[in-house]
Amino acid sequence: MDEPTSAFFTAIKKNDLATVDELLSVDPALLLEFDSGEFGATPLNLAVSGQETAMIDLLLRHGADLDRKSEWCAGGFAPLHSIPESLVDELGPFLVASGTTVDIHAAAHLGDAERVAALVRQDSRQVHARGGDGKQPLHFARTTEIATQLLDAGADIEARDLDHESTPAQLAASGRPAVPTSSPEGYDEALPLHLAACRGEGAPSFAVWAMEGPDDANLDRIQIVKGWVDAKGEPQDRAFDVVWSGGRTADADGRLPPVGNTVDTSKATYANTIGSAELMGTWTDPGFDSKQGAVYYVRVLEIPTPRWSTYDAVRSGLPLLKDVPATIQERAWTSPIWYSPSM
Repeated sequence: MDEPTSAFFTAIKKNDLATVDELLSVDPALLLEFDSGEFGATPLNLAVSGQETAMIDLLLRHGADLDRKSEWCAGGFAPLHSIPESLVDELGPFLVASGTTVDIHAAAHLGDAERVAALVRQDSRQVHARGGDGKQPLHFARTTEIATQLLDAGADIEARDLDHESTPAQLAASGRPAVPTSSPEGYDEALPLHLAACRGEGAPSFAVWAMEGPDDANLDRIQIVKGWVDAKGEPQDRAFDVVWSGGRTADADGRLPPVGNTVDTSKATYANTIGSAELMGTWTDPGFDSKQGAVYYVRVLEIPTPRWSTYDAVRSGLPLLKDVPATIQERAWTSPIWYSPSM
């Protein structure tokens, strides 16, 4: 990014109207640039995300295109799609009155049930259309009414966006208002973590499920890792074993015995005679504090297998390295789920 373009985007983010006005007067083509450091955002995307109506007005006076989308591989966002959830009621009508196009994704995001219904009547296939991040309209649904409309028109509740591979339910869990998380009967019960906590629903519970890959080792255990910041401002984390293979029993401190080890280091082989092909369970945070922010993610551990250096040593007829482990436990993990008492 060249210096004028960088200065232009910086001025937008700082709501520096005078500098933006001056730069555009010199070079109107700056309006056509994308901010690669902000996921390919357009100037109007940045102004909308920054919640600055005066900046939006200024960019429009210089000829900014309200319908121009961000440059993102999974699907771009028009400014109307970029409005922060808390400001949809304020900025949405402003952008609509300014002349932006309201597609089905924007209508769902605005909570405009009447417009969603009209668009579905025009072409029900729109419920499957991909928008920003490759999301379908149900990912944008702001209210239960709109989610119901979309599902009744054939929307797929298990559809995943292209960027984060998230379902509408996963977006609901990460902070959207009540949108279906499992079935139509569950609409009214779907709550983000922060709403459940402030309504006295107690500690969050998580359901976990993992299966081994077709050519992978069996599973040792599924864990949930929790992170938080303590009263002294120090980051803390703890891994909780949720469900595990075999007949092992955790001790009084929650520590679980090792799963065992079938690795033959002389041949760089292992056997799936321990562990499980599939694990499923639930967990409730035993130390949950509704006034304290936290982050959770799921981690899955396989049984021990040869480390890559062990495979190399056996193939090459060399001794194992003395200063590195001969085995490892491969693992996979999910995206995080954040809890914030201030949301």
